[in-house]
Amino acid sequence: MNFRPLGPALVAGIALAINGCAGTATNTTAEAPQQASAASLCESGRAQSPVDFTGVRSARLRPIGFDYRPSAVEAKDGHLSVADGGAVEVYGERYSIDGLALHAPAQHALDGYRAPLELDLLHRSDSGTAVIGLVVEEGQENAALEPLLQALERADEAAPLDLDALLPEARAYYAYSGSLTAPPCTEGVKWMVLQNSIEASPEQIVRLSAAATAPRPLQPVNGRALYGFSAP
Repeated sequence: MNFRPLGPALVAGIALAINGCAGTATNTTAEAPQQASAASLCESGRAQSPVDFTGVRSARLRPIGFDYRPSAVEAKDGHLSVADGGAVEVYGERYSIDGLALHAPAQHALDGYRAPLELDLLHRSDSGTAVIGLVVEEGQENAALEPLLQALERADEAAPLDLDALLPEARAYYAYSGSLTAPPCTEGVKWMVLQNSIEASPEQIVRLSAAATAPRPLQPVNGRALYGFSAP
């Protein structure tokens, strides 16, 4: 995909579109009644996730600022929590890593294709939620995934985690304004799915899939812009 530079005004407009004009997102049910009940928003929201990346608009904008540090991951009640793992900077705002979620097959699609796995990195700030999706394809064994397997297979036992090691070397990404993919389906979530996949061995994919949740059905785009960003 060829990317073309954009003027400052259009860049600002893109950031505003991805930030979402409908509000910010949290994962608390307390906020849901202010917008709608969880059930009604999941069913009637018009900026829901996941989506199929078709008709992506090419653009050039600043890269995601990754500022992770060595941490630990622990599985509790089916969730992978990360404590003190650092943060990312997205469109000038800092979001701290909060947890990880696995989906098999991948939540997001590219021209109808869903990869075997998607690992979502959930980040939060005082104003909202940003999620970075890592697509996982079958390939070589990936040592960086072993702490996740250890945490998943030994519940309530923390495993050391190097988040930087999980990331692909090239970090171009797709972006759009979406939602949480489970109730309350709060909208205004900044979604960024890295265009380059990471690899996992067939055995790792089987083990990770056993602990993953099924993806939510693909949601209508409803006129939202889907962007493909490269580094400046």
